[in-house]
Amino acid sequence: MVLFTFTLILALLSVIAPSSVDALWPAPKSLSTGSSALRLSSGFNIQLNIKNAPSDLKDAVKRSSQLLKNDKLEMLAVGRGSKNAAAVKSAKQLKTLTLLLNGNAQAKSISDEAVADLTTRKEAYALKVPADGSGATLTADS
Repeated sequence: MVLFTFTLILALLSVIAPSSVDALWPAPKSLSTGSSALRLSSGFNIQLNIKNAPSDLKDAVKRSSQLLKNDKLEMLAVGRGSKNAAAVKSAKQLKTLTLLLNGNAQAKSISDEAVADLTTRKEAYALKVPADGSGATLTADS
């Protein structure tokens, strides 16, 4: 999770729009999508619910939050204009994304993950974005 926090947040933006989800990385083994539009609220908040989270992970979440606050929160898709304007305007708003670890997993620092052997990395994750905007969760093993 620590290696691609910002990438997944960007991917979240692509998932909530009525468009292709080719931007998800790492690429999921399976994907289930809905058909309703959902947009990030202007007060969108990323909550780091990880015990003893490394400082560089906290910093990455803070940077990602700042980038989103300064972004215009437009769709990450070709043809993002008038084609979907009505759906986006009337869409429910997502207020939070909570980052969690499975079971007793512990987050390593981003710098430790970056130099870890590729065969030992655990990049599996579950991203759940409810259509009602009640709060998204990203759960991972690392």
